Amino acid sequence: MKHSWPWWLLVLVIILGVGLWPFATGSGQIAASEAGRQAQAVEQQELFNAVDSWLKAANVQAPDLPKAVLKVVVLPSGHFLVHMQMQLGEGWFEVWRDGDKWQVKGAQPPR
Repeated sequence: MKHSWPWWLLVLVIILGVGLWPFATGSGQIAASEAGRQAQAVEQQELFNAVDSWLKAANVQAPDLPKAVLKVVVLPSGHFLVHMQMQLGEGWFEVWRDGDKWQVKGAQPPR
């Protein structure tokens, strides 16, 4: 069966549009990695907010409040060990979700 070139062009456009073409899948991988980075940023922001709120509830003064999340490690318990840059120095916190609420406690730096 012989098809004309417009038909093949239509098939190619459909394949590219659906993402079945091997070279077209790269953009999907880029989108997936970008979504992963955004999810990680949201999670880090949530962890930052949890620690910040916990410290403020304990009436911690401004110089001892967090400035940025440096690193997050998932502990075997499923809790997060959050290494934070504080306004002055560094701090480590264990953070986990208990139902719909974040729980925080101070933690020792890893050895």
